[in-house]
Formats: sequence, structure tokens, C-alpha cells
Amino acid sequence: MKNEKQKVYLCGTITKDAKYKMKFARAETRLTDAGYEVCNPVNLCIEKMTWSECMRICIGALVTCDAIFLVDDLTNSEGGQLEKHIAEKIGIKFI
Repeated sequence: MKNEKQKVYLCGTITKDAKYKMKFARAETRLTDAGYEVCNPVNLCIEKMTWSECMRICIGALVTCDAIFLVDDLTNSEGGQLEKHIAEKIGIKFI
């Protein structure tokens, strides 16, 4: 059987964090270096999209992943809290 990389979704504050691109890039590099395939939501949407449009895309990507990684504490992230809740409810593991 082929040994495939686990796919990990990055979850964190985007809308209310001016440094989100740097934080997500750092997390992506760290996980890629550790051997994971990374799904970075920063790369899934464009700035012209609404929050709802982005969440539809990001949740669709999340449910295809094996695990989720929390980039920050999600206190100020409604979207991140929603993604975390979905991951918990459908059994996606946290790393």
C-alpha cells in the first residue's frame, strides 16, 4: 500500500489579523517540512470575495482533509471557530 501524506487544513484568524499571511505561511512551511500536505485557506480565496463565499470554499476544502492545525487561538475568528466546530463534529483530528 502506498504511504500517502496526511492532508492538513490550516485554521486561524484571517479577517481581523493584519499579519495573517505571515502566520499562515509560517505554519504551512512548518507542516510541509514535517511531511504533511497542507491546505492553506489563504490561497483558496481572493480579496474580492465575500466572507460567505470564502467560507463555502474553505469548508469544502476542510472536509477533504485528514487533520486540522490551529494557527492561533481563534478568539477573534468567527470563521475559524466554525471550521474548528465542524472538524470536531465530523471527527477530523487536530495536530
